[in-house]
Amino acid sequence: MFHLETHEKASTFFAFGILGVLQGAVYGHANVALAKALSISKPLSVLAFFRGSAFGFGPDLISQGIPFYFGSGPLDVVGWSLLSTVASHPLHLAQTLMQADGAVRYRQVPSRLRHQLGGVHVFTSGISARLGLLTVTNLLNHYLFLQITY
Repeated sequence: MFHLETHEKASTFFAFGILGVLQGAVYGHANVALAKALSISKPLSVLAFFRGSAFGFGPDLISQGIPFYFGSGPLDVVGWSLLSTVASHPLHLAQTLMQADGAVRYRQVPSRLRHQLGGVHVFTSGISARLGLLTVTNLLNHYLFLQITY
């Protein structure tokens, strides 16, 4: 993750959101390539990489921004990381859904997720890898980048 030097919390939160959109494009590329290779979706274009970008802004802003500011020690960072990752997971799933299915529009995403996963599963479906990855990322953010930023 690259560092955008700033002294304003709002700017850093915004930077986490921008990184989320960029990471979403990387996920989108992988989703499009996999869908084409497995012939499991209608043909998608390069523009599909950025489908669901409005959803892509939120997960990183929440899952990395909150622990960055509110975590004061290792246990704090881990706790905030776990809570914020769970809170941001529906947005992550929403973006993935839009990238995998070119026919889905923004207004259709909530009902599609409810129909496919139902209730609490929008917070838990496929989350285990994100919990581990984001906990490590947030600890690195806290101990490496916090020293640089403030």
